[in-house]
Amino acid sequence: MKFSFSDITRRLLGFFLRGLLFVSPIVITVYAVYAIVTFLDGIIPGLYPGLSIAAILIGITIIGAYSYSWLFQSFLGFIERLIFRAPGMKLIYSSIKDLLGGLVGSKKAFNQPVLVLVNKEAGLYKMGFLTKENLSEAGIDNLVAVYFQHSY
Repeated sequence: MKFSFSDITRRLLGFFLRGLLFVSPIVITVYAVYAIVTFLDGIIPGLYPGLSIAAILIGITIIGAYSYSWLFQSFLGFIERLIFRAPGMKLIYSSIKDLLGGLVGSKKAFNQPVLVLVNKEAGLYKMGFLTKENLSEAGIDNLVAVYFQHSY
């Protein structure tokens, strides 16, 4: 069996692309984790590597423990009033707060995935999360509220 130069080149290119498809996700994932850890570790300068991340995690946990106190709620209300006065900040802050509040916390709302028929002719469905099963208080009967991930 005789191979021409173009056959060998095509096969080598195919092997390279197959290797690239195999290696790229691994390298990109490792680099992303490294970049995130390096960024977090640089937030508090002067500490041993990894200690900044531990300090951040401990600080967030302490804030979470005190978040139900009256003093913390008053401070949070003051910060929110400042944010709501800044142009554009209210939209960003409330969107992030609603998203995170729906995913985690005591009022978790995004725990029931649903498929919504968007286009009957094309059979197009979108995946979302059921957030409210009854819209009668808004004057809408027989419909539910669904959160779509692309809305942010």
